[in-house]
Amino acid sequence: MLQVQGPAPNPVLQKLTATHIEKLIDGADKDNERALTDRRESRSQTKFLAIAGMVGFLILSGLFLWGQQTQLLDKVIQAAIIFAGGLGAGIGLSKRRSR
Repeated sequence: MLQVQGPAPNPVLQKLTATHIEKLIDGADKDNERALTDRRESRSQTKFLAIAGMVGFLILSGLFLWGQQTQLLDKVIQAAIIFAGGLGAGIGLSKRRSR
């Protein structure tokens, strides 16, 4: 008499057919396509916001120069540089933590 010890076979795996596997693969493919389109849309939105921010900053700077308010423009430029530096440091720190 031969006895086999170990866990009992999973009854769900015994009922798994080729059509089930095809459905799982199709679902994974659709999920990958959705992730790719989300990534593309996110990049285009980021580019748009960056360009809009730069254009807005240039227009604001032009208005300050036209109105001859250079002292206020200096403070605005300092604040923008500090904000950009803090943003870059925050992004760098978050990427380092994710490694």
